[in-house]
Amino acid sequence: DLFCGGGGAGFGWEAADFDVVAGVDFNREALDCFIANHPHAKPLLEDIADIDRLYELLAVFGTVDLIHLSPPCQPFSPAGLRDPNDPRIGLMELALKLAVRLAPRAITLENVPGVRTHDNGKLWRSCTAILNEAGYVVLVANVNAAHFVPQHRLRTYAVATRKGDLPLDLGL
Repeated sequence: DLFCGGGGAGFGWEAADFDVVAGVDFNREALDCFIANHPHAKPLLEDIADIDRLYELLAVFGTVDLIHLSPPCQPFSPAGLRDPNDPRIGLMELALKLAVRLAPRAITLENVPGVRTHDNGKLWRSCTAILNEAGYVVLVANVNAAHFVPQHRLRTYAVATRKGDLPLDLGL
């Protein structure tokens, strides 16, 4: 779980019979919450930007079925400043490069819908190109989070699976 925060997404994956084996976050308080929520997972207080170091730390798990990403949404959210120089903008691409290098059967990504239109869609096209070039097929949908949590907010979900690895039952 990259950008694991407190581990909320991990609860969903556990409910779908996945084991959460690791969580990566830059924020100590968020990672402390993740540790409390997923005591059997390996917590990694690391900067996603250091993908070579993270690759070494995560490669010990071998091939995993799924890597989930919830990169910071503030640069893309209508509630945020949408600063084109926000350094968090590039984190999603870096995390996807790390994820495809680890070669899971599937990669999932969750963010605000504005991630797809940021910079006239340039970032989103780059992200899907990273996945496509690594041999993944990408499905994207905007979903009202009220289906999963008690609040109405639209989220963008992308599910990328390796060609030839379909179907992977993600409970969708």
